[in-house]
Amino acid sequence: MVSKNALYSDIWRLFYDRLKSTVTSTTITGGIVVTIKEYDSKFADIPFDDNSYYPVLVVNTPSLPTSRFTNSKDKIEGSIMIEIYTYQAESADDFIGLIQDSIETYMSTLNQNGIHRVPNSELFGELQTDMVTRGTIKVHIRRLPVYFRHYYGRTFNI
Repeated sequence: MVSKNALYSDIWRLFYDRLKSTVTSTTITGGIVVTIKEYDSKFADIPFDDNSYYPVLVVNTPSLPTSRFTNSKDKIEGSIMIEIYTYQAESADDFIGLIQDSIETYMSTLNQNGIHRVPNSELFGELQTDMVTRGTIKVHIRRLPVYFRHYYGRTFNI
């Protein structure tokens, strides 16, 4: 048996480990190599006010249904939001492409761990873009929701 809390952790870990091992750097115009500086589960509360802190790749906690698990349930549908924060728009777009490719090419392993595409649905949701000023730099933000169905063993709430 597995708890609902364990599902959050296990699903998050699958995506986090995959992205940390495969989405490491990109090369933008001018041959500039941009390397991820930080991988996290949430964006830091402390403002990063200069370029040396970026890019940051954030794998947020999965969003799962709040309904109680029952003995007859064996699957849930959820989503996980992946974010990239960088000071170059070009690298933000490149990293999103790398994230999508990493997840798509990992689907067989995700399937082995209970993570599947939601039938008749897209794997990725609509890309969200934003830009904020932190200190003296512009931070380009890309948010990519990933939708999934997770099959699990019978569970109980803790």
